[in-house]
Amino acid sequence: MEQSQAMCKQSIRMKSTQRPSVVRGVSGAACGALEPATGERLSTVDLQRGFTLIEAVITLAIIGIVTSIAVVEISTVMPVVRANSARQQLMTQLIRAHQASIDQRRNYQVQFVSPAEAVTSRVNLDLSLTQIEDYVLPSNMIYYVFAGVPDTPDGFGNTHPVSFNGGADCGTLPCTITFQSDGSLLDSSGNVVNGTIFMGIINQTKTASAITIMGATGRMKGYSYASGGWH
Repeated sequence: MEQSQAMCKQSIRMKSTQRPSVVRGVSGAACGALEPATGERLSTVDLQRGFTLIEAVITLAIIGIVTSIAVVEISTVMPVVRANSARQQLMTQLIRAHQASIDQRRNYQVQFVSPAEAVTSRVNLDLSLTQIEDYVLPSNMIYYVFAGVPDTPDGFGNTHPVSFNGGADCGTLPCTITFQSDGSLLDSSGNVVNGTIFMGIINQTKTASAITIMGATGRMKGYSYASGGWH
């Protein structure tokens, strides 16, 4: 048996050098069982061939193009994402003040002390204030009204970045609003008032955001500006 296998291998070597393939004493059928098929040899060579330099360069070029497109898209979208996040965080602070005023039956004040900061305080029984929360807008966001951007659908006024009573209040900062224990919102003069807080990153209209507050109920709604309208 071992002798036959040796003779078959000799026959295969002779085929590869284009010599006659018949080996005395061994049938072609027997040797065919030991010789790998031509297709199998070719597939093994193909698998081991790898990438050519041109294929590698083309692949790297495609990766570079896709990466550059992704970077541009991210740089365009990220300011909007940050603006929406800042609006949501400020709105959360206002909602907490509104809810706490109802739960604790105490007035809660929110004072806009600078173009990017809002401080929440509880009004104690002796009328002193206990600071509860201090939030500063992140990512270069400030309270801001963009030229050419209209008022929100609620129509509470957009004369100033922090605009209450149709813009008559909070023309300058600091400005204070107060949530009462019944949930209503008062201006600095003690009147129930509707209002809007506008914000964004200067020179980036796509970051325009707003929060409206209905005076009678304290109900709030957040808006972002895109495609020429508030959404």
